[in-house]
Amino acid sequence: MPSFIVNLRRFQTMITDSRDYLMSSFAVKRVLCGIAFFLCLLSPIKARTHRVFRVSSYGIEGRSIAKLVSDVNRNHGGRIVFPKGKTIVLTIDEDPNGGHRLLPQDSSIPFSFKDCSYLDIDLNGSTIVLDKNHSSKYALFCFFNCRSFSLRNGSIVGDAMNHDYSPVVYMGNREDSSHEWGHGIMVIGSKGKVTDLSVSYMCGDGLYVASYRKSGTVLDARIELNSCDIGFCRRNGVSCASNTGFKLINSTIHNIGSLGSIIGADPRAGVDFEYEDGVHCLGEVVITGCTIRDCEKKTVTSSNVSVPKVLSFLIEKSSFSVSSFQIANLESVGGKSVRNCCFDKVPINCGDSFIDSCKFIMGSKLHYVHGTSFSNCEFVGSLDGLSGPYGCAIVGNSLDTARFNKCMFRDVRGLDNSSPAYQGISGFNFPLNAYFKGCTFMNTSFVKGNPKYESSFVFEDCLLSNGCMIYNEGGSAVLFRNSTVNNVNSYHTQSGVFIFENCEVIQDDESIENPLLYFGTHLFKNSRIINKLSVTPQMRKKGVTRIKLLEVSE
Repeated sequence: MPSFIVNLRRFQTMITDSRDYLMSSFAVKRVLCGIAFFLCLLSPIKARTHRVFRVSSYGIEGRSIAKLVSDVNRNHGGRIVFPKGKTIVLTIDEDPNGGHRLLPQDSSIPFSFKDCSYLDIDLNGSTIVLDKNHSSKYALFCFFNCRSFSLRNGSIVGDAMNHDYSPVVYMGNREDSSHEWGHGIMVIGSKGKVTDLSVSYMCGDGLYVASYRKSGTVLDARIELNSCDIGFCRRNGVSCASNTGFKLINSTIHNIGSLGSIIGADPRAGVDFEYEDGVHCLGEVVITGCTIRDCEKKTVTSSNVSVPKVLSFLIEKSSFSVSSFQIANLESVGGKSVRNCCFDKVPINCGDSFIDSCKFIMGSKLHYVHGTSFSNCEFVGSLDGLSGPYGCAIVGNSLDTARFNKCMFRDVRGLDNSSPAYQGISGFNFPLNAYFKGCTFMNTSFVKGNPKYESSFVFEDCLLSNGCMIYNEGGSAVLFRNSTVNNVNSYHTQSGVFIFENCEVIQDDESIENPLLYFGTHLFKNSRIINKLSVTPQMRKKGVTRIKLLEVSE
């Protein structure tokens, strides 16, 4: 037999023997054990962090909780399960540093988790209650430099109503303190998610999240809140300080800033965006499906003078009521978008924003817009707003340019007895420079500029009817293009210049006291004029004898 055939058969026999050995149960076990050991060597932290810690096994006293937190941190995290539906009352030590430390000390943070790779905390329907204390800087939960954490399914209740707000003693001296650093949750240089959680009655913020600089390295923070309720907190519902990402989803923030006679520290806002010592820019900001209401000063605000480099900013499908909405000094790289939202008596201060399909129930407040584009929005002046101090008004701010596309305005009138500065859509005290495209106006008033603050109003493809009023005190004309002006009122006998290009101007309602065609000077280009009114004796007393024309061009 040739030698190569013999060698081939020997090789086949070796393959068969090896296969039979590997298929034996003993060999399989040895191979699997070897693989498992190898994987453990590759990821020792992951194997340790998935340990389950049951709070009931430790107890709920101070030392027991401290032991639990110490074991979790030593394990680099794990899963923490609270007893089901219990009320756990916590006590903390007074901060001997008088709040001068950057962060609260550990004895003022019952649950202080640090350097965890994975952490899952299930409150299991339990309520964490903080007992009365005198600490000027504390937090119930703090996550410091944690790669991934979750906190869910329960309630956190602070001591804002019975907190000791008296001065603190630091280095032998009594010092006044705002006690605004009493937070429910602090997220410092960590990334995580808070779900199905209620946070209330905190001396400071319901949630405070910030990036952090440690030994020259920036620890990024990113947080998502989903299906949460944050209310009755003394400073802010949520404070975002230079974190790389913030998402607020299907949540409610309410009753922020003042609790009866207890007045909180500014800015007393639902959500406050801050620029924290240049540590990091604000990253992706998303607020969707939320309600923010009854805040003392602001619903959403940027309390710093300027918050630069916001990567993206989106608010959608949310409602805001009572207090103001301020995003003017957020400088967004990716643009600021607000869409499908409702603002009920909320003053708007928005700069360089894109606002789409929103409803504004204006109430008795002033509204400021800076370079903002509104599309498919509805502006409604509420009836009770007509008795307020300023009426329903949109007032231009300095260097403002605003565009309104396919918007509807109804009852935006201001007060009839107020000055022109507070009448409806006004560019009296500041240049407004507004452009309206495809808009409808009903019972809405306009005041354009004065010799000191010149403004421009341009109406294109618009309809003005049912009680609208226009007063032009500026030097330039109000321009109408391809529009219908139906029975529009003026304010005074000399109401500036109006230019109509390809328009239809209808004046047949005898109840109008100051018809626009008889007050002001008009230039018609390719326009149709329907005038069925005569000059009344009352008009003659005001010096009106006929329509004042600069030129008529058919």
